[in-house]
Amino acid sequence: MWKNRSKEVFLGAASSLILIGATSSVALAAANPTSTGYAQIVQSLTHKRLKLVKTVPTGINGLTGLVTQNKMGKKQVSFGLDGKYIIPGPIIGTNGKLLNAAIAAKAGLKPVPMRKP
Repeated sequence: MWKNRSKEVFLGAASSLILIGATSSVALAAANPTSTGYAQIVQSLTHKRLKLVKTVPTGINGLTGLVTQNKMGKKQVSFGLDGKYIIPGPIIGTNGKLLNAAIAAKAGLKPVPMRKP
C-alpha cells in the first residue's frame, strides 16, 4: 500500500515543480499563450526531451490542450493555462469525466491498452 501512496506523493510533487518551473524559468514565453510560447515552455521544462506537436482548444477560457511527443514518438496530452503554466496530470470536469480523454480524441490520439504482466 505504501508503494501506491509514494507514487501519488511523487507525482504530486513533480506536478508542483513543473508548475513552479513554468512560472519562473520562462517569463518571456509566458507572456505569449500561443503554440510558440508553449513550445518554448515545454522545451525548457523537459530539457528538450519533449516537443510540442500541436495545441488543441478546450473550450475553457485560458486552458489549452497540448500534444507533446518524446524522441521515441510517444505522444501524450497535457494542458497549458493562460500561457504561464503547464499541467501534466489529469483534469476532471464537474461531470466527473476526464478532459484528457476528450482532448486526446479531439487531437486524433488513440488510447493504447496496457500490457498484461
